[in-house]
Amino acid sequence: MDISKFLYILNYSCLYFPSLEVLSENDPFEGVFTYKNVEISDIKFEDLPRSVRESIGVNKEEDWDNIKFGHRKLMDTVKYQRKRTFVNSWHAKPYESMAMWKQYLQSNEGIAIQSSFSSLVYSLEECQDVPVYIGMVGYVDYEKATIPVGNMMTPYFYKRKSFEHESELRALVWDPAVEEKGESRVKGYEKGRGICLPVNVDELIECVYVSPASPAWVLSLVQSLVDKLGYEKPVVQSTLGLEPPH
Repeated sequence: MDISKFLYILNYSCLYFPSLEVLSENDPFEGVFTYKNVEISDIKFEDLPRSVRESIGVNKEEDWDNIKFGHRKLMDTVKYQRKRTFVNSWHAKPYESMAMWKQYLQSNEGIAIQSSFSSLVYSLEECQDVPVYIGMVGYVDYEKATIPVGNMMTPYFYKRKSFEHESELRALVWDPAVEEKGESRVKGYEKGRGICLPVNVDELIECVYVSPASPAWVLSLVQSLVDKLGYEKPVVQSTLGLEPPH
């Protein structure tokens, strides 16, 4: 992230969760089912194999029509609820990713926070307004695979294969109180954009990495800012920018 976003976390002790509706501006597949899911809703009763009818207990066309109606209703609801669904994303890997540095920084002067699953969980115990759900994102081929139905939040933890390099761990909040008039159970609600949830920064941050392309003064600046705000956290330069051995 950019240093300004990092300072926001330190200064206000909160994490920002943009809405899926906002994220869908860059990826319209956020929070939707796959093409295969849609195809299921279009299958006619007479084209449904007998083995499938028996396995799901469908004996009449009316039964199948009710299932399809519920399936379609769920897909529409999931897409509509994107504006009430907010996520905070992490790259879950044991090593740094040069691709992630390049993708998420606007300049060479940025940082990355190192945390862990347990640290993230405990840090969010500060939030009492809404429940927070945390899990890994699954990556599927939206032309060949289906996303399981039954749980409205399931599609929010799936993305296309093209994003697999992100290896995303996603913290998610669904707030049904969010309406067009701008009300929310969360105090830090930014209408139409996202929410800010309180977080225990000491619990969350294990280490701060400065961009591998940052000049030396950025490392000193970030360490100084962390110290002045009262946090005893190590700040190190990413080693991805080291020269190869000669």
